Amino acid sequence: MNRLHNMLCPFLKQHLVYPFNNIPLRRKILLSNLVINIILVLVTSFWAAQAVYGQLLTQSSYSLQKSFDQALSFINTKLEAAVSLSDAVVLNTSLNGIINKEYNNVVDANTNARVMRQLVRSYESTDGITRVRIYVNDNWNLAVDGKNICPLSQLQDPKLLEQLFSKKGLKLFLGSGYAEDEPYYAQHILPMFRVMYSTDNYNEIAFILRIDMDKQDFVDILSNVSPTSDSLSFLVDSNHSVIASSGALDETALESSLDGLLQLPEGEQTDISLSSGKYLALRSDIALTDWCMVTLVPYSSFFMNFQTAVRLIFFAAILIILVSLILFSLISYSITRRILILCNHINETNSGELIPINAPDYKDEIGLLYRNYNQMIVRIRQLLRENYNIGRNLKNAEYKALQSQINPHFLYNTLDMISWFSLQQKTKEVNEVVYSLAHFYKISLSKGMDIISIGEEIELTDCYINIQKHRFSNRIQYIKDIDPAICEYSIPKITIQPLVENAIFHGILEKKENAGTIELRGRMEDGIIHIMLSDDGKGMDSSSTILNGGAVSSSARLENPDGPGSHYGLKNIVLRLKLLYGPEYGLSIESECGKGTVIHLHIPALTPGQVSAGEPRV
Repeated sequence: MNRLHNMLCPFLKQHLVYPFNNIPLRRKILLSNLVINIILVLVTSFWAAQAVYGQLLTQSSYSLQKSFDQALSFINTKLEAAVSLSDAVVLNTSLNGIINKEYNNVVDANTNARVMRQLVRSYESTDGITRVRIYVNDNWNLAVDGKNICPLSQLQDPKLLEQLFSKKGLKLFLGSGYAEDEPYYAQHILPMFRVMYSTDNYNEIAFILRIDMDKQDFVDILSNVSPTSDSLSFLVDSNHSVIASSGALDETALESSLDGLLQLPEGEQTDISLSSGKYLALRSDIALTDWCMVTLVPYSSFFMNFQTAVRLIFFAAILIILVSLILFSLISYSITRRILILCNHINETNSGELIPINAPDYKDEIGLLYRNYNQMIVRIRQLLRENYNIGRNLKNAEYKALQSQINPHFLYNTLDMISWFSLQQKTKEVNEVVYSLAHFYKISLSKGMDIISIGEEIELTDCYINIQKHRFSNRIQYIKDIDPAICEYSIPKITIQPLVENAIFHGILEKKENAGTIELRGRMEDGIIHIMLSDDGKGMDSSSTILNGGAVSSSARLENPDGPGSHYGLKNIVLRLKLLYGPEYGLSIESECGKGTVIHLHIPALTPGQVSAGEPRV
């Protein structure tokens, strides 16, 4: 596990972290939000597609069941209408009287034959009925016309007669294949047969009734069942003969599957696999007949609807990403533009251009930095003007002290760290660093006063160390032991913080491990305040110019522009302390190469009101 971690970390840093750090802040915000937005949109789209697919299946299943039940009801209604019509014909006393009557003369026979034809034809006005006919014995002495009154010998199909006689007066619905009419007509009708036996002899046939129903009505009903264009619904009898269907049938492919289809649970939707693919099947028996209705819906049709929904989801996702990209671009521009303005003004301070930022007074963190920066610039200008009238040595020392308040590299690095924490969504760290930075500059301004309390100087130092701890990933440990009694006494502003800065950059960070501990202790003895600052950094040998009272070398300043040698050397601190408190006060340094450095600061216990930066004690 450790080996994998050691392999991945350098790779990720080289190919991901370092390139990302070099991207401008605006692009970082855009890229981060775009990646997050794409991930969220993809996850949401996948979830939506799953939900849509499930909803489509549920709706299609429900629609299929409702359409199937409705079609089944319509078919039963059609068949019941035919049965009711057959009851009306069979029970018609006038018709039975004509058929059972003996005729001795031709005139009466023909008259009654015309009456019977008119009576039979009157039933053809029923909706969906194409023809009604009666088959009578061939030796019947009434005239037959072959259309409404036909001889019994016209029925030649043995299977038909066998089934018909076995019913003993009950109804028999057959497919168009049993019709003996011309082929074109036979293809468009579904006949119903019913035998009427003689009232005197139940074994003797009085007549056979045939009612032809319009097959297209059944085809239309079956077509309305199908929820999709490639679905198929059909009627089939117990002999596996297809009676009617909503579309063209591949009877060869269907023939091998009919046994399985007819054995499906009645009224239940079932998944089946046929040679042509996977289907959702529904079967139900037709009352009054040996028919059953079957509906097959291919699963591919569900996927077609699903693909349409997926395309809509895809276009919606693209639209969301584009809109969010535009919004994020505007937001990132709004944020980074203000930070860039601040960075540009900070960079201009390197050339001595102390220009306040002219911008609206926003209440957010960047607005707070703007206000503190402007206050700092105004204060620096004021101090520069005041220091112009002070002695050369004190003026130079204080000028460098004031300039240290606006270390552009320190502020730039801090803002860059805030930006990085923001991209990582480390809200807590951002709040801590922004608060420390704002508090640092607030104390450094200190309402224009050059002399502040030791407590305020300790707070300023705490803010600085807190920022550097975040910057260097907590590699700097800080131990503080300050007697509360000394916090009310005075000290020149920005005295301890440069010493801490020097300990970090020229002591701890020059060690091989780039980590260490800083201790700050303070007490008062006999009216003298003793402050000790120690570190376990690189240390110095006895030949160091600092130990001998010299200034920091120019090479040290160039190598570390963030360090104290850049703006505020130890010699300047000593000079300020001696000018303010007298030659007996100042700094003493103890250091050993490789073991660390200890700095002792001695000043008198005076309140801020007892000391003035403009009244040196030389």
